[in-house]
Amino acid sequence: MRPVKFPSISAAWQFDPSSSAQSGWRSISPEQKPLNDGAFTRHVAERLFFTRADLELSLEKAFFEPVEGLIPRDRARYMVAISAIVKFLQANGTPHHLTLELQELELALMELDEGRTRPMLKAASKKRGRPPDSGDIWQARAMASIALQILVEARVDKGEALDRIDQHFGFLGDILLSSHVGTFRGALGKWHQDFVARFGCEARAQDFFDHRAHLISAVCAGINTNDPELVAVDIMRAASLTALRAADADAIDRINKRLSKLTVRKTKSTH
Repeated sequence: MRPVKFPSISAAWQFDPSSSAQSGWRSISPEQKPLNDGAFTRHVAERLFFTRADLELSLEKAFFEPVEGLIPRDRARYMVAISAIVKFLQANGTPHHLTLELQELELALMELDEGRTRPMLKAASKKRGRPPDSGDIWQARAMASIALQILVEARVDKGEALDRIDQHFGFLGDILLSSHVGTFRGALGKWHQDFVARFGCEARAQDFFDHRAHLISAVCAGINTNDPELVAVDIMRAASLTALRAADADAIDRINKRLSKLTVRKTKSTH
């Protein structure tokens, strides 16, 4: 077994006439460790495997374990998740000054419940024309607009396509109309128009709409068909799940019940 060759480390200090300190150079050679220490390597690998498994289990519980009164993406869930990540990093030798910064974020989230907001969590000043709704809501709007675009490109009249989507998914208006007035059907028509024109939409949602081919391809592979109506329905289901992230507990319950009863039959095209 060949030992690892570590380079010598040189430390220098200067003579200070006002003190008794010495000056000079000294060479420090670290203790050599074997290059192929199988037992040590296995120990490190096993520890990493088990601590990572613990982390994944902790994150699964933090984000998805049903807790009465605790909705998806509740702040408390993220606090628990941060604590789990810190524990994992500490168990694998991450320096304290790095994990401390994550703990500061956890404390900042806790302080929000006490009515205090640290600068890191303060919202930026609203810019003129900036969409006021959350990224989850905008992504769901983009997905609904993609579903509509699929039907329009399949030569379904836009008004008819809006009717079909509204018939089965109009209940999403409870969440997605958060800062709009009118009906889900009317709002969807406007969102779609704005996404196509690339006007006034949240930047990440706009990018998602512009690169919709990736989503469509994944959905077609997942449901094993490229039928436009079936693909549009599947994307609307995904939009519903995305919208749930921004919903309160009552809205989540209502939408889950609607989705569980949802049955969509293919409409015979007249085109």
